[in-house]
Amino acid sequence: LKALAVDLIIGYGISDKLLIYYNNKELWTETRRMSGKKEVFVNSMGPFGLSWYFKNNSPSLFLNAGAGFAHFYAPFENDQELDYGFGIYAGLGYEFIKHYSLNLTYMAGFTNREDDGIELGTDTQSLLFTLTALCY
Repeated sequence: LKALAVDLIIGYGISDKLLIYYNNKELWTETRRMSGKKEVFVNSMGPFGLSWYFKNNSPSLFLNAGAGFAHFYAPFENDQELDYGFGIYAGLGYEFIKHYSLNLTYMAGFTNREDDGIELGTDTQSLLFTLTALCY
């Protein structure tokens, strides 16, 4: 199992302790089917979120959480349809110096689509560990 996590955040600092933002979290995962064929899947969320810092300055622990749309798809498959739904995340981070933090985030997506009258769904759960550079 190989994976790459990407997280783009665009937002506003209401105070030194509270940030609100839109973000796009994506987890690109390579898996191997029993047949030996490799496939790449993307678990993506575009939720609105917030982060709350325990202290005004670094170093500081912080909590983050968000909710919004989710989708799951295989980007390199020609006949793959997107599964859309709802996603949530929650995490803990540590800003070790100003602008740089380590984050541990639990992400869950609940997607579905209809194919020939049959409802298909994909529920995903991921644990992301990321290094973040915050520009402001």
